[in-house]
Amino acid sequence: MTADSCGERADAAHERIVEETRYFNETLLDGKWDQMMSYHPRDLPVFDELRTATVEGGDVPGLGVIPEGHHEPVQEGAIHPPSLPTFDRRTDRDRFLGLFARGTEPVEWTVETSDDWIELSEEGGTLADETRLRVGVDWAAVPDGGATGTVTILRHKSPWGCGNEKKVRVVATPARQTGGDFAVVDGVAAMEAEHASRRREGEGTHWVDADVPGQVSGETVAVVPAVFESYDPDTGDAPRLEFDVDVPDSGTVTVDVYCIPTQSLTEERDLRYAVDIGDDRVVTSIDPAGGEHNHTWQQNVLRGAAVGTTRHEIPAAGVQTFALDALDPSLVVDRIVVLADSDEETYLGPRETSVDD
Repeated sequence: MTADSCGERADAAHERIVEETRYFNETLLDGKWDQMMSYHPRDLPVFDELRTATVEGGDVPGLGVIPEGHHEPVQEGAIHPPSLPTFDRRTDRDRFLGLFARGTEPVEWTVETSDDWIELSEEGGTLADETRLRVGVDWAAVPDGGATGTVTILRHKSPWGCGNEKKVRVVATPARQTGGDFAVVDGVAAMEAEHASRRREGEGTHWVDADVPGQVSGETVAVVPAVFESYDPDTGDAPRLEFDVDVPDSGTVTVDVYCIPTQSLTEERDLRYAVDIGDDRVVTSIDPAGGEHNHTWQQNVLRGAAVGTTRHEIPAAGVQTFALDALDPSLVVDRIVVLADSDEETYLGPRETSVDD
């Protein structure tokens, strides 16, 4: 079962940490650095071994389906089936359905589509734990005005005589002229920092691809040289990243900037950046005042991200330039997420919504 499998992987991961610690302390260079490393620093609860349990499955096998972006399984016979995230021809991303087995026995399943323009990675199989069914769109077959269809997942009848089917809606957007390098899809735009539309040098500084891995793409960007005089936010001399984003409407947006957790160079320095959208400029800081014992800093380290949030007014629909200026040293930028019409909470934001050429 999926729950048991996750528990087993969690236990195995903890045991690997224990073994690596033991090797460092006792084996490496004949124990030269014994007691230098601990797998439970200061006995903090966050480093405790995870508490896992075994789930007893029912006698009757079942098949669960969770669409991308949802938290609850699809209900059989739902009057209003849930939808996958919108398929937008500007970004041309596939989506997925999470399939998982219930009970103690494998289940056989097949899948059907309502229209030929819906593409699937598989047509069926036998499932003992979990898998992802990829769903795509053949844009050449989608009408210019867009289309809506369904994917139906069917579980074969068992010896108990019960089968079931679960439906998920698939929505493809109409064709339209667009511009920009990124698009708002389902109320959200996501940009990896290294894919900025443009990089502008600062007075004596410039952006480079950093050797610090990002959370989603595996890449980040930083300013060099590593030490420089902080910029006055009103002078326009700071190094800048620019992102051209196609937005559907005017109005208020929230901009979340995900950075690698760092601290200001000294107590007298800060860790600021500025976000510009047209004439709307906001300066904020992600410096966790209080150093390593600050609660915000500890949370940033655990999730691998320091997040700054600003709010802005979009003057009009169409392509808008989102600009980010680095005002202080030590800023390492991972990704930027723009929430235009969405209240969904996510850990690191959605996949990048870059526009395909």
